[in-house]
Amino acid sequence: MAVCIGQLIFLLSSGEARIICRPLGVPDEKGCILNKHDGNVCLEVQSSVSIPIGVIDSGELVAVGKSEWECQLEKQHLKAPSSIDLLDANQCEELGIHEALPVHAPIPAGQDPPKEIVAVVRPANFSYSTAPKNLDQKYIVKNKMEMSMEVKFSGDCDQESHLYSSRVTPSCHRGFHGLYIFSLQHKSHELFQKSGVYKFLFHMDETSCKNYEKEVTVLASAEVGRWQLVGYDKNEHLRVRVGSCFPPLEVACYDIYGNLIPFPSTPKVNLQFKMGEGMLICVKKTKAGLSSDKRTLRIKDILIESGDLDVIRPNYEGTMLLCPPDESLSISIPCKVIPGHVRRVLAHPSMQSIQMLPGCIVQELKLEMFDAYGNHALKGSEVLLKVEGFSIKDQMGKKHKVDHDGFVHLSGMLKVTAGFNQNVLLSVIAGGEEIFKEELQTEKRELRVAEPVPQLCAAGSQLENFVFEIVDTEGNLDENIHNDEENGHFHTLSIKLDSSVTKTTTLYAFRKGRCTIPSLTVPRDAGCFSFSAVHSRHRELSLSIKIGIQPSSDLQHEIQTLCPNTNIMMLQDTSTPNDIGNVLSIIKNELQLMPIILTYLCGQLCLVTYNYCSSQVLEESALCIEHQERVLEETRSRIEHRERVLKLLHDRKVEIEQSLVELGEGPHGRSRDGIIGVVALLGTIRNIELSRQTITDPSI
Repeated sequence: MAVCIGQLIFLLSSGEARIICRPLGVPDEKGCILNKHDGNVCLEVQSSVSIPIGVIDSGELVAVGKSEWECQLEKQHLKAPSSIDLLDANQCEELGIHEALPVHAPIPAGQDPPKEIVAVVRPANFSYSTAPKNLDQKYIVKNKMEMSMEVKFSGDCDQESHLYSSRVTPSCHRGFHGLYIFSLQHKSHELFQKSGVYKFLFHMDETSCKNYEKEVTVLASAEVGRWQLVGYDKNEHLRVRVGSCFPPLEVACYDIYGNLIPFPSTPKVNLQFKMGEGMLICVKKTKAGLSSDKRTLRIKDILIESGDLDVIRPNYEGTMLLCPPDESLSISIPCKVIPGHVRRVLAHPSMQSIQMLPGCIVQELKLEMFDAYGNHALKGSEVLLKVEGFSIKDQMGKKHKVDHDGFVHLSGMLKVTAGFNQNVLLSVIAGGEEIFKEELQTEKRELRVAEPVPQLCAAGSQLENFVFEIVDTEGNLDENIHNDEENGHFHTLSIKLDSSVTKTTTLYAFRKGRCTIPSLTVPRDAGCFSFSAVHSRHRELSLSIKIGIQPSSDLQHEIQTLCPNTNIMMLQDTSTPNDIGNVLSIIKNELQLMPIILTYLCGQLCLVTYNYCSSQVLEESALCIEHQERVLEETRSRIEHRERVLKLLHDRKVEIEQSLVELGEGPHGRSRDGIIGVVALLGTIRNIELSRQTITDPSI
């Protein structure tokens, strides 16, 4: 063994001195090292050799000259390991290994890697230009040192990653020594699938050989495998309102191994939205274009228009299908298409069918909300109610939310606050826009007098049993206008007298649509007697009445002037006490007739005296008879023996007329011919005492 003795170091070990020397094949860094630490000196032999000093005298050491030593050094250098190399395909065939690492040209993705890779250590005298193509052992170093291999991968955008590593010792195969055979068979499914660069790194620790690196470039396959949405989280649904556009979608194309490949041209794309079981909606309005590198297909202006979203409520979840015309490459995108904003409202029942009575509560009413496409509005959508003539009995006030069925329920919440014959309004505002408006009118009612109002009346007289009615548009009596304070129904009539003497207001109760004023006293001064009748709560139901007032003497003269050929009994104001007695005697002699006459007239005696003594008197008298018959029929509880009285009135009509004529022709008073009907002017009396006695006689 040739050793290099640069310096003799004598060590005392049990009294024996030794020589430390480094063999020629050991590099300097592997030689002995003398360390000094904290004053202690330590010698590390490493790969150097320790020789007893006695070998010098034994003759085992031979001294050589400088030229021979340099020759030995050169030989040793040429045989020393210098580099790591891989056997090519032909050399592997000599060993019975049919494949080699493809390092000379790019390969397509999916190509199978070799099952084994063979590496060798070349001596310093090896040269690729002069070395034979076949295997030669002299260019393969025989040693026992281990070699390691590491495989790394780097893609287009990925950082370099570790794939595989292995360590082997040299072996002999078909008579060749120093072969490092790395197996890739159990790692073949991970290699050459992704496009990119695969680096194979070889390294030996115990030699001065440099690291050896080989690269294999893998290109994407030309066979299209799938389309895939870029920048999309599969765990989330794309969300959009119907009638609005989806955000732009970016689609990438991949080969069968998952490598990104460019689109050859802009493909045609079909978009469909799948709802429920089999229902498809075609999306027609789209725009598609490729990026500059043709690796991304950008689809925008994706608009879904449908009125069938009720099929997938309440979740509104469906699937967007994106595919080329042949449907070979389909992308399923979970998405959620919710209804649009509220744009249309339907009232149930129709508000035209709801009876709008003042003070009533709308018992049944719900508003059905739709978007512009006819889908029910989304649960929780908020609308604003605007009302006029209504009040809302709800804590939410005017803001209401749509329920899960698309309705806003107003049953029992709306109260009519407007009066009769007035407009009410209900409108719905969504998004600051009025989308529903319903203008209605409350029920029409009219306050009227049951009988014609006289144009003139005597000063100081009484208007008795003045009846007011509230009727609908067809003239039917509204019996719901009934005063019932216990149940909170307040319906009274306010009579306000307006005269120069006094101004008074009196309330009278309505009974099933009618209000009877027992009596109204006409002022004693000539002029105009006016008063107003107003419903105490519904002020729109009002009526103003004006009646002319004339002194009794003026009326008597006017009647005589208008009827010069009519004989009417007159009781002059110049009557003497004997005349007054005669009148009372006449009345008492006809005692059987007066109760019937007074009951029948019922306050009309004074009114009739102011009418003309022509055919008008007869017509108005007939109307009075018909009205009194109706009053008697309706007031059964106040008048006993109604049928008997009515029959008596009809049977004795002619008898009454004849009796009145006889009263006018008797010896107790002045008479006139020409009595036309049942009602006649009995006389004008200014003596209040006589008037009271006639009306309040207990025998009548």
